[in-house]
Amino acid sequence: MGIILVCELTATPLLTLFAKDDPVVTRLGAQYLRTYVTDTFLAGLHFCMSGFFTACNRSLYSFIHNIIAIAAVRIPGAILATTLFPSTLYALGLAAPAGSLLSDLICLFLYLYGHKKKQST
Repeated sequence: MGIILVCELTATPLLTLFAKDDPVVTRLGAQYLRTYVTDTFLAGLHFCMSGFFTACNRSLYSFIHNIIAIAAVRIPGAILATTLFPSTLYALGLAAPAGSLLSDLICLFLYLYGHKKKQST
């Protein structure tokens, strides 16, 4: 959570480290970073769950949640964001965390479904 807070509060100074001579790049990069950094928190769960599923010989679960999140949210979200909000990267930065949130929900469902199924056998 700390890195999210740091990036939220200091996005512009962080971006000036990489593009100090271009204020447009700094401004747009800071917009993107402020929303995208949330993905670091949300991705943690589905990364761990992917490892868990693989260890339990359920690697197909990892493939399924990733493909669904990419096809249903990440790509369409990025296209919609750039179409509806062409002057900002703030909305574009939300596509990845939204996809991770869907992956998290799918992983939780698969874990709970698989756990219940395993207990009943």
